[in-house]
Amino acid sequence: MSVTFTDDRCDARYFSHPQLTLRRAIQRSVYVTSLKAKLSTEKKSPRKVAANKRALVCLFARALCGYRIARARSQCKDRAMTRPLDQPFFFFILALVLMLLAAYAGRYVRERRGPMNRDEREELNLVLTSSLTLLALIIGFSFSMAVGRYDDRKRDEATEANTIETAYLRADFLPAADATRVRELLRRYTGERIATYAAGTESIIEEHRSASTTIQSEMWAIVERAVSARQSGVMALVASSMSDVVDSQRYAAAAWNNRIPTEAWVLMFAIALCCCSLIGYDTRLRMGIVAGHFVLPVLIAVSFFLIADLDSTHQGLIRVSPDNLILTAQSIKG
Repeated sequence: MSVTFTDDRCDARYFSHPQLTLRRAIQRSVYVTSLKAKLSTEKKSPRKVAANKRALVCLFARALCGYRIARARSQCKDRAMTRPLDQPFFFFILALVLMLLAAYAGRYVRERRGPMNRDEREELNLVLTSSLTLLALIIGFSFSMAVGRYDDRKRDEATEANTIETAYLRADFLPAADATRVRELLRRYTGERIATYAAGTESIIEEHRSASTTIQSEMWAIVERAVSARQSGVMALVASSMSDVVDSQRYAAAAWNNRIPTEAWVLMFAIALCCCSLIGYDTRLRMGIVAGHFVLPVLIAVSFFLIADLDSTHQGLIRVSPDNLILTAQSIKG
């Protein structure tokens, strides 16, 4: 069997490709192991042997580079999680204060200008109605985005639990000593994942993620050694399940970093401030200062708080609970 690769797949452009993932690196590692076994058992011409050796070097370099790029990208995204929107209660107070200031600023401007005539009143009604409608649409779309992202995080948590349990069961196909070690590592890994979901600060989250990555490396080293010693369809299932464990953790991290864009928040704030200032500018409100200039800012602040709480990953009232991982930890408990 002859395996050939073109040299342009090994140039520097491939190493900077943004789509490199840890799974591709693992798949290349498995393929390299298979290719090495075939090279050691088959006799080829010197030209083919040299071509296959270059292919091996290229695959090893690409696998290592893909792993490092995936780690670097994940760490950059983790650092981007720390921002004011991760504190929903603080965000609620900030939004409420700004909306109240906008309402009273509009009221102050209206008192300085004096009463409006009929034409000005009609123009104000048109602008106020349009602004409130646009604000309602933007808040509705943003709430839908936040709910969708929250559902994604819950689904990824359930996927993690399923992949861990599958890998635990398929560990029976490994040699006895390796199977015992892999099961022990999977139990530790599940505990680290549960602690990651339950953590409330970025430093603790990063600590548990680092521990999870270390355990992943240990498990994969055991599986890779076992696959190299005995290549078969059953061992391919074991390697595939271990790869799914790694992938599920990466997908969960990506879901946590998939937040409502900052530009959408800026647009919502701008429209909300405009609406509050127009409400304050409208002097037809005869319900008093509290009812006329306090109700809308409070409603807007509460809406923003709910959206930010759903969009936040580790702070606030609404959080993804690792219920499925806890059940998995109980089922694989030794």
